[in-house]
Amino acid sequence: MTTTMALLRIRVQGLGKSFVLHHQGGVRINVFQDLDLQVAAGECLALAGASGTGKSSLLRSLYGNYKPDMGSIFVLHENAYIDLASAPPRWIQHVRRGTIAYVSQFLRVIPRVSAVDIVTEAAQFNGRSRDLARQTAQAILSRLNIGPHLWSLAPKTFSGGEQQRVNIARGFARECPVLLLDEPTASLDAENRDVVIRMILEAKATGTAVVGIFHDEQVRSAVADRIFTMPGQADAPGKERSPDCVC
Repeated sequence: MTTTMALLRIRVQGLGKSFVLHHQGGVRINVFQDLDLQVAAGECLALAGASGTGKSSLLRSLYGNYKPDMGSIFVLHENAYIDLASAPPRWIQHVRRGTIAYVSQFLRVIPRVSAVDIVTEAAQFNGRSRDLARQTAQAILSRLNIGPHLWSLAPKTFSGGEQQRVNIARGFARECPVLLLDEPTASLDAENRDVVIRMILEAKATGTAVVGIFHDEQVRSAVADRIFTMPGQADAPGKERSPDCVC
């Protein structure tokens, strides 16, 4: 698939991000500069690069959690491109609710809320009734080997791998056109890793654009159509390579 032939869901142009350490003399750390990338419907772009090159920061920028210093992040939302780099907060929230799902490395939820309620709430984002959303949540949790005996429990009591699977279930339950994944299989065993691979491939088949960080080479090879290598601070702007390239 080429992005010139398919519907673009994400288009990033000239993106730059830095952080100022106010408690350490105002030191500015440049995370990335002049990034250009695009992602089409039905494809997966994997972010690669050394630790500290800004992969997770880029994902958070695509979700609107981080405001870039420069550049644009155009996301196709309700048949129009919205620039999340300059959009007001209410528009960012609107795009998140309808278009972008984000699976972070760690589960952050309200204490004492049950696993099934967490995923049910996410499944309601696309307009499902409460009953249908709950059925969807139960199906996804079961697929990820979170059994009925755990549904009524708060995930804070779960193991790290179980928490990550609840996190994945919450992201996939929304069935958004854009899916951001930050090391979704890092805490998973081989069986559950394979389940997540199949879920990503199924999402792509329905037209979801996926941007992800996959440190597991087997996962990356299975799901990625293209790889975008984040530049180091002394490097040229980011570049793409084949998913089969060992670099």
